[in-house]
Amino acid sequence: MKIRNLKAVKLAIKAHRSQMKQNIRAAVIMVALFVQRESQLIVPVDTGNLKNSASTRPDQSGKPKAEVVYTAAYAIFVHEIERYRHAPGKESKFLVKAVYRNMPRILDIFRKRVEQT
Repeated sequence: MKIRNLKAVKLAIKAHRSQMKQNIRAAVIMVALFVQRESQLIVPVDTGNLKNSASTRPDQSGKPKAEVVYTAAYAIFVHEIERYRHAPGKESKFLVKAVYRNMPRILDIFRKRVEQT
């Protein structure tokens, strides 16, 4: 069997792969931004410094990777020490909870973005 336009088919496959990589990277960034927003809704707030220190950092090498970080010096303590008392609706483990509580939505955001062409 002979395939016609094999060169065009190979180019189309290569273009599709490239687009898929871009879609996956964009999906990861969108999910990270969503997690940041959801974590900021439950992060304990006293002065607002911790909440305002949140940011999302996409990987600069182009890999499908992003980090959600809180840069306030005490962020790790507020996140990890569960015995602290916080105002209603504000919680420790705010990053972890933002992910686990929203897993169906996270998967939906990722799926919809990856499927875009």
